[in-house]
Amino acid sequence: MHLGQVEAQHGFALPAERHLQGWDTRAAPDTAQATPARLLRMALTRAAERSAGLGLTVLGVGDETLPLDALLALLNPGQMLIGLARDSAIQGLVAIDLELRTALIEAQTIGRLRAKPAEDRPITATDAALAQPLLAAFLAELAHCAQGSVLQSWATGLMADARLPGLRAAEQTLPDGNYRLVRMSVDLAAGERQGQFLIAAALPRPADAGSDDNGPRFAAALRANVMVAEAELNAVLHRLQVPLELAESLRVGQVLPLTGVTVTSVRLEAPDGQTVGRARLGQTAGQRAVRIESQSVADMRETGVIIAPLPVPALIPGG
Repeated sequence: MHLGQVEAQHGFALPAERHLQGWDTRAAPDTAQATPARLLRMALTRAAERSAGLGLTVLGVGDETLPLDALLALLNPGQMLIGLARDSAIQGLVAIDLELRTALIEAQTIGRLRAKPAEDRPITATDAALAQPLLAAFLAELAHCAQGSVLQSWATGLMADARLPGLRAAEQTLPDGNYRLVRMSVDLAAGERQGQFLIAAALPRPADAGSDDNGPRFAAALRANVMVAEAELNAVLHRLQVPLELAESLRVGQVLPLTGVTVTSVRLEAPDGQTVGRARLGQTAGQRAVRIESQSVADMRETGVIIAPLPVPALIPGG
């Protein structure tokens, strides 16, 4: 593992990077004089202010090169992982810790940061959605600031992709090889709250020059990403329409008779209501369960015959 330059800055960011209004956002620094850590710090502070109204100070920048296995070992379940794509293939990721993702939500919803530290909670789709503007702005700023620097080839062409559900998805999706890893610790509230922003992207391998195997690798990466995506199914035993008056009169212990319904009447439905399979109701390990079954050839279908609706069955009191 090669440990690159690590710079630390304590206190507040320079006014031109954080507070000055009307400053030319496209004015690139002198990359011949600016260090990689300086460029990364500048890109993140600008992006946070302009995309989310979040003023932050970058306290430290760590820059190193390491293989995929070492990168994955540094990640933890508390980080929100978002894929980075280049040329339509996943080539890296961004990891945002609890404090920073909470700060992004607070800045964009209530317009300020709370003084107390963030409470531990699961990562949600809202977290990922509200982080997208920061990522898009950061990658654009980084590509602009890195022109003419040692970061140019690494930073150019990166785009934020979908959220990775967890470490296993990252392991299955990221291509093997060496990665440039940048870790930035940030001050969110004058020393009271601190977060961490991590970005890692693959370095080009000399052996890949002129190769034409991007298609199969992209297909494999896409399949791995799709196969770990969540799929929601609803197991429906029966649907019964009753008058509102009857529904409001339901009491604990009463029983609704389901005429003609058996343990084999379970339908598996997609969120849009489309039936995707049949199942049998049962149990396993003391819990309710369904067993997928093949579609019956003799399955009854609706016909054009109009049948008068049956009266709503009377409620049977619990015994």
